[in-house]
Amino acid sequence: MTPAIRLALMADAPAIAQCLLALGHDRYTVLAEDVAQRLAQLQTEGAAVLVVELPEQGVVGVCHIAGVRNLSTTGYAEIMELAVREDCQGQGVGTALIHAAKDWAQCRGFARLRLRSGVHRVQAHAFYERLGFRCSRASYAFEQTLV
Repeated sequence: MTPAIRLALMADAPAIAQCLLALGHDRYTVLAEDVAQRLAQLQTEGAAVLVVELPEQGVVGVCHIAGVRNLSTTGYAEIMELAVREDCQGQGVGTALIHAAKDWAQCRGFARLRLRSGVHRVQAHAFYERLGFRCSRASYAFEQTLV
């Protein structure tokens, strides 16, 4: 069975918040109200939030993808977040979301699809490699709190 993939709706916010818990870090524990507010900002021409909805289970996976245009390269599309509810992992949900993200990127003229994954997420790395991703380089993420 091919999972149904569609753009996220505001009503999906509670289910998306549950999916994000699968990322396993306190940073991804968000309230449904916060997800709903962010959805309104993220569903733009340059980005999309896609969900997988399974019969009788509702939304079980989410993928936020965004296009990145820059001066030094032709740009790329980046999967900003990919999460599948833990009880639905291993059922093709993540794979379906990756394929949908590829389609989204190609339809917008991007020749590269990127994603970032924490060094501790060994199982996720194996999943991405099975789908054709290769670790391109190691880097540090620098961050500064502005508020």
